Parts: sequence; structure tokens; C-alpha cells
Amino acid sequence: RAGSWYLAAGGLAGLRALAQQPEVDADRIGFVGLSQGGHVASIAAGRAPEIAFAINVSGGTTTMSETVAWEVESAWRAAGAPEEGVAAGLELLRLSDDVARGSGDWGRYIALRGRIEAGFGERAVATFPDAPDDPYWAWWSRIVDFDPLPWWRRVEAPVLFLYGVED
Repeated sequence: RAGSWYLAAGGLAGLRALAQQPEVDADRIGFVGLSQGGHVASIAAGRAPEIAFAINVSGGTTTMSETVAWEVESAWRAAGAPEEGVAAGLELLRLSDDVARGSGDWGRYIALRGRIEAGFGERAVATFPDAPDDPYWAWWSRIVDFDPLPWWRRVEAPVLFLYGVED
């Protein structure tokens, strides 16, 4: 949340500075966000009625928690994990989300992480930290529940969403 808000404020400042340049047509300026940058673009575009357009390239329109759950499920299935492995991965993600929110059970999280690592290898848990003081937790706690959709709904300018087959 704080990171996206900070970056969106920078984008708004850039938009307004760019619009002051004599060689720039201020009526043709917009925002483009790629992947998680789509969240930043949603906030900036939602706060800038003067923009001409906004483009979201492979950026989620759901909370980060929901987006990453889809990614885990898809990636683990594509890697050949059995259904119980996919379910375990999704449960690990749910537990990690709760830990990031400050309401999780670290013991349950780290125990499941260990079982998944033992059963499927280190690569399966590489993105899930094994220490409570890992910087990941501070980052994830700021974005886990951010929902860009309400911000996109505020945008009055034309918006283009671009997704590939695997997005």
C-alpha cells in the first residue's frame, strides 16, 4: 500500500511537470503500468481526471493475494505438481498472507513450508521466506490486500487492459 501510493504520487508529479512543458500536448498524457505497476497506474489514473488514457499491461485487477494464488495454482500445476501439492502450495500462501497481516500462526506456516520443501524440493518454497525477520514480510504486508479495481473504476479516461495467454 505505502509503496504503490508513494510511486503513484511520483507519477502524478511527473504527469503535472510534463504537462507544463511547452513541447508536450498536455491533452495526450496518460499512464502505463506493467504487472504490479498496474496497481501504481490505477491509483495515479484514479487521482488524475486530466489524463488522456491509461494502459494496464498484465497488471492484476484483483488483490495481490488473489493474483498470487492464481499464479501459484497455475505454476504448480504446470510444473506437474499433484493436486495435493497444489492444495498445499495454496495453503502455504494463505498462511503467509496471514503472517504478513500480523494475524498468522508462524509455527503452522513454517511447519507446512518444511513439509512442502521435503516433499517437492527447495524450489517449491523458494519464494516463501523461512525467517520472520525477512524483508519480504514488510513488503508483502504493504501490498497483500491492495485492490486496484476500485481505483480503475474511478478513471474517466479510456483504459486499455492487455493480457497474454498466460496472464
